[in-house]
Amino acid sequence: MIAIADSGSSKTHWVFISGSETIAIETLGINPFFQETDQIISGIKSSIPENLSNTFKKVYFYGADCIKGKTGKTVAYAFISGFSSTKVQVEDDMTGTAKSLLDSNQGIACILGTGANSCFYNGKEISDKIPTLGFILGDEGSSAHLGELFLND
Repeated sequence: MIAIADSGSSKTHWVFISGSETIAIETLGINPFFQETDQIISGIKSSIPENLSNTFKKVYFYGADCIKGKTGKTVAYAFISGFSSTKVQVEDDMTGTAKSLLDSNQGIACILGTGANSCFYNGKEISDKIPTLGFILGDEGSSAHLGELFLND
């Protein structure tokens, strides 16, 4: 079974694929900036049914704050140590968005959630990304920004 996850700080959307069967569930968010490895492991084990968590062999995880070579290692280690037979690929949420929207085509991909982000995807990787100031500062149009406007009014 293969697991594909799209995760933010608030929630994670999972799709489990085995042959022609797919199962989709939603769990709490996973963010290595705010969570340690043991918290990620216990969160996964408590929110994903055992019949699924014990059977996936490969995980494609796309998540907020999953920086390759840095915080992404926290998530990868959580899957490797918590689910020993798992092969894991961890990338940031912007890469997951670009791959799912554009496949192997080039174009612009955007995320508008708690924070806001955009990039240019060349069909293989992100080749240009607008730096953000995080979901609290400078993400005009995000839910954090709209909430701030609401409270100010």
